[in-house]
Amino acid sequence: MVLKDKKCWECECPEFELVRKTVDTPKRQQWLIKCKECGELHLLSFHNPHQMGEPYLENYDEEGEKDGYDYHTGLNYFGFNKDGLNKFGFNYDDLHYKTGTNRDEEGFDIYGYDIDGYDREGFTKRGKDFKKWDRDGYDENGFDINGIHKITGTNRDEEGFDSEGYDEEGFDSEGYDEEGYDREGYDSEGYDIDGYDRDGYNEYGFTKDGVDGRMPLGRDADYYN
Repeated sequence: MVLKDKKCWECECPEFELVRKTVDTPKRQQWLIKCKECGELHLLSFHNPHQMGEPYLENYDEEGEKDGYDYHTGLNYFGFNKDGLNKFGFNYDDLHYKTGTNRDEEGFDIYGYDIDGYDREGFTKRGKDFKKWDRDGYDENGFDINGIHKITGTNRDEEGFDSEGYDEEGFDSEGYDEEGYDREGYDSEGYDIDGYDRDGYNEYGFTKDGVDGRMPLGRDADYYN
């Protein structure tokens, strides 16, 4: 990948590899890139991708992409196609191609919210803990801001779970508590709080007494039983 007007500050090599995207918004992106020559890491920030040409990142030809545009979606790294429109029909200036305003025909902006702050599913992220709330003040699970369910009128839904997703015993729908342990005290990988599985072995194959289950006849690491 060759970037326009950018060279590594260590060796002045113009070629870089994309490491990962660290910021991703419709108006700004930031990438962690690595120099192909010396391996020096750089942060590359784009505040207005439209000014950088189409695409700004040249010669980027990974599998599934061509000339910086995804083969399947037709979108570049910033989420815009070759006509400069994102998947909702907005351009780089946040204007919709049909209405000519910052809202589409249904009244939603580039971020997917209407003038009242609700998305296409009727929810807003305004509320405690950034939950999504509908126009009646209920979250996606039917609880209001005080944790009362709209159908049962209590702090639990019809299946007995509260607004945080736990039953009266403190377990979620998959049977795990807040710490990630099931009713028998084992996590999703089958280990208890001390790191031993149901057979009494830790991830290295040893019991609490130091016996290695991988050794013949249950001998320890020094070959003693």
